Order: sequence, then structure tokens, then C-alpha cells
Amino acid sequence: MCEQMKVKEWSHKSIKASARDSSEMHLIKLFNIKKILFYFLLINCLIKFTKLQLIDDEEDDSNEEETQEEKAERKSITEDSNLSVDKLIAKYGYPAEVHHVTTEDGYILTMHRIRKLGAQPFLLQHGLVDSSAGYVIMGPNISLADYNYDIWLGNARGNRYSRNHTFLDPEGEKFWEFSWHEIGVYDLPAMIDYILKITRYKRIQYIGHSQGCTTFFVMCSMKPEYNKKVIMMQAMAPAVYASETEDHPYIRAMGLYFNSLVGSAITEMFNGEFRFLCGMTEETERLCIEAVFAIVGRNWKEFNRKMFPVILGHYPAGVAAKQVKHFIQIIKSGRFAPYSYSSSKNYALYKEREPPAYNLSLITVPTYVYYSSNDLLCHPSDVEDMYKDLGRPIGKYLVPMKEFNHMDFLWALNVRRLVYSKMLQVLGKTKHRKGNAAAYTKLHFNKKLESCRRICKESGEYKSAGDKFAFENVVQQNIGVSTTDAITTQYALVNSRLKNMTRPHLAARIRQDVPFTRNRKFSKERSINDQLKIGSMVYLQRIQAPTSVIKSDYDFVKTDELS
Repeated sequence: MCEQMKVKEWSHKSIKASARDSSEMHLIKLFNIKKILFYFLLINCLIKFTKLQLIDDEEDDSNEEETQEEKAERKSITEDSNLSVDKLIAKYGYPAEVHHVTTEDGYILTMHRIRKLGAQPFLLQHGLVDSSAGYVIMGPNISLADYNYDIWLGNARGNRYSRNHTFLDPEGEKFWEFSWHEIGVYDLPAMIDYILKITRYKRIQYIGHSQGCTTFFVMCSMKPEYNKKVIMMQAMAPAVYASETEDHPYIRAMGLYFNSLVGSAITEMFNGEFRFLCGMTEETERLCIEAVFAIVGRNWKEFNRKMFPVILGHYPAGVAAKQVKHFIQIIKSGRFAPYSYSSSKNYALYKEREPPAYNLSLITVPTYVYYSSNDLLCHPSDVEDMYKDLGRPIGKYLVPMKEFNHMDFLWALNVRRLVYSKMLQVLGKTKHRKGNAAAYTKLHFNKKLESCRRICKESGEYKSAGDKFAFENVVQQNIGVSTTDAITTQYALVNSRLKNMTRPHLAARIRQDVPFTRNRKFSKERSINDQLKIGSMVYLQRIQAPTSVIKSDYDFVKTDELS
């Protein structure tokens, strides 16, 4: 009897022990990675804090030796880390605008614009966990705005600038029920249509980084009509095929444990937590940089550590957990396809047990690809396989630096020389039809309303001649001319530096700019108004305005004066 009791007692203890062990294993599986990372960061912070206490006096001495230039640089970096994108753009002397776009499914997106009226519009789209800040946080190293382009910086749904909806609460789970498929199907088309509407252009130029390429290819394969709205796509580190990425140790670990760690309870990720953790001490800062390098590829040579506080101030910018899950799916399956649910839900959505792969051959936009040897997320062989499957590839460029990584396309010290100079070279070789859009802002300032009506009718782009008055007011507000004279405003638009200039001053400026107006005989024979008209007409010729418009509006000008 006693032996039976002992057996039962032992069995009971054994069951409890095994249950406890099972529970502990479950907890380890759920929280091990999170806790290890957190405690590792915390311990390093404590160690560094202790060191700081011991060498506090030494640090004070080093601070006293800091030069004025270093103080100014540190102050500027701190300021940049806290500025919004539009204020950051304005700080470096570019005209900044903020625009809001509503998608077909109700998401309200923010776009930042570096305005250049009448210039070719460019849409730059960021990657995963990034925002429009990715293209500007490193300062005015190079800007397409310097090369007479109208720059639009997109923000995908869910990041800090596009966290709004017409009826869904951003704090609720339903708001975060999207992956990068929805960004390609809804966000990009909405942004492109908005840009074309505002600029009156028929097509845009597009540059994407990482997920910014993924979503573009989704859009063009799912909505082929948008192929006609893009002149050229320049793809930096395109995250599309990922067969080689599966061997990445951290990506493999994330694929194994992501669902159990995150589950369905967490819908949003990477929204400012790293700025607190990584900005505590130099040790945690270096640890975070190493963590980034472990994922994207190590390249200390091209990394500007002084700018890391600015990076932390803007990156990561937030992302839906479903976006990360979707990338893990294409890595594990080896297929570039829409999000995969259960077999029954897949059949209901796609009429197949597995989602059908995106058809890259439907992407007929001329596409130039930029990739690197040390990109651990977009392996060169995967990029080359993708390039072969595109409908209209026009060239590829392997960055001539073996250490160049995934984020160096945005953060590298010499990215201008290594990548952007090549992009500008490609742009210079690409010819595209200007249409009437480039002349739109100039032609709206014609002297006669009848002339404006005729231009609107001939171009087919302008719905109403009444746009003339609204547009004139906008230009006067943005440029700041001191007169309401339409001809003066027209010439002022040619050069935005002609702010608050009177008509005589403008006439003097025209005599400097236009060769045939420099002689005194011309100045005496022509009134100021005529000089302004001729100067404006010369510019219309330069932008290839319709000949009929030039002749009808400036028929008082002799032919020999144009030569």
C-alpha cells in the first residue's frame, strides 16, 4: 500500500515536473530572443553607465576641448534628428510642401514635395520600416532637385507620416491588416495619380529602394495600365526574389520564431523603440549598428557614425507585422507572390490553394537595376534572376565596392559617387516626350483670356480656362512677386530668384538674360511691357511651347529679333 502511494506520489510529481518543464520550454520559445536582446542591451547600458560614473571628470575635460565647429555640428545633428521631413528639407534651402492623398480603401497618406514648378516629376519610394526621411536625412549630399526635377517623396501606409484613415482607428487591429501587396495595389497608384493631377504631366519618373521596388512591381503586374504612367523605373536593391536570403542566419531565425514571438497580438512594429534603446550610450549605439550590419551587411568604411543619431530619429518609422510576415513567406517559399493565408482562405481569394506568383513580364516600364555584392537581403544572384524576368529591363549596375550593403544606397558616405552619379547618367540618356506639361505653368499667364481658352483646348490637359486665375494666385503666393501683372509673374516664374522685383527691375534683368535686348537701341524703341513680353516669349521658345501660341500672342515681335 505504501509502495503504491509512493508510486502515485512520484507519478504526480513527475507529471508536475514534466508539465513545468514543458511550460518552461514554451516560455523560452516565446520570450528567449526578446529577453536576451533586451537584457543584453540593458547590461551593456549598466556597464557603460558604471564606466561613465568612474570617468565622469575625464569626459568633462574632453567636452571643454570641443571646438566651436564640433559643437555646431553636434547641434545641427541633434536638430536634424528631431525635425520632420518637410522642416528638414526647408532647413537645407529647398522649397518644401506637404500633401495628403487618400487611397481607394481609405488610408490617408502623406507625401513630401521638393517643389520645382514645371519640372519633370519624380516619385521616390522608401523601403521596409523606412519613410520619406530616408532620402533626405543624410543632408544635401545630392538632390535631384538640383538637376531641375520636381521631387515627390512617398510614405506608405503605417509609417509615422501615413498613420491615418477615413474611418479606421490606427490603434485598432483592422487598420494594420495589410502587407506590401496593398501598398502596391492601392498606395502607389493613388500617389502617382495625385502627382499627375497636380503637375499636369502625363508620366512620372520613379526611384525605389528595397520594398519601394517590391511595391512598384506589384502595382505594374496587378494594374498594368500604370506601366503607361511611368517613364522609367530605377530600382535600388530590389527586394523581390529571395532564394539566397534563406541562408541568412538572422532571417532564418526570424522565419522560425517570428509567428510564435509576434503572433496575432502584435500588429505594428519598430515605431521609435530603437531610438530610446540605441541612443542610451556609445556601447548601445555601437551594438545597434552591429545589429543592423548583421542584417544588411557590414560596411564601417562607408558608415558615418556621427549621423547615427539622425538615422535613429527617423528610422525605423513603423511597419505592419504582416509586411514582415509577407517577406518571410517569399523567402521560405521562394515565390514572389501575394500573401498566403490558410488553404481555404487562399481558395476564396485567389481561386487556388496557393496564391499565384506575380507576373514580372507584365512590367513594361523601362527598368534600370542597381545592386551590390554585400547586400545580405537582396543577393546579387537573386537580383540577376529577377532582372531576366522583367518585361523591359534596360540595364543593371553592380556597385563597384565589394563592402557596399543594402542601406548604403541611402546612408553611404560616397553614395553620390558610387550610385547617384550613375543614376543621373542614366537619366541623361533617357529620352522622353515632354508634352505640353512643361509649358503649363508659363502658358497660363497669357494676356488674353481667349488665348488661354485656346491653349487649354489645344493641349487637352486643362479642363477650364478659369484655372488661369487660381494658378496665378498660387504662383504669386509662392514666388512673392509684388505686382499682379500677368506678364511680370510669367517672367518671374522663369527664375524664382526674381522675388519682389518691380517691372523696371525685371526689364533690366531681362536685358541681362536675353542677348538681343542688351543694345540701347532696343531699350529705347521698346517699352518695358514689350521687353517683358519678348523675354517671356523667348522662354516659351526654350521650353518648346506650341508655335501657334507664340505667334498669336507675340505677333508684334519681328522675326529678326528672335535670331
